Amino acid sequence: AALVVITIDPGDTALRTVATLRATYPQLPIIARARDLAESARLQEAGATHAYPEALEASLRLGALALQTVGASRDDVDLLLQGVRDQGYAPVRQDEPGDG
Repeated sequence: AALVVITIDPGDTALRTVATLRATYPQLPIIARARDLAESARLQEAGATHAYPEALEASLRLGALALQTVGASRDDVDLLLQGVRDQGYAPVRQDEPGDG
């Protein structure tokens, strides 16, 4: 496989899947969906290349559409969203239990 995308529930099953894949295929890119930031961090610790928290990603996409609707350029919106992702969602998240 060139890539694995994991979107399964519950989270512990996804964690075991990521850990098993990472141990078996160390170079395999693994992209996972997480419920929240804490689960995203656990998936990355288990070996996911990327883990995206679904609630925050949905909110980012809604915000992006709103900004484009009122005239912001797609490039500017894409840069903004990528900046938020690169900062671990810090600019848009509420502190969750377990977030440092």
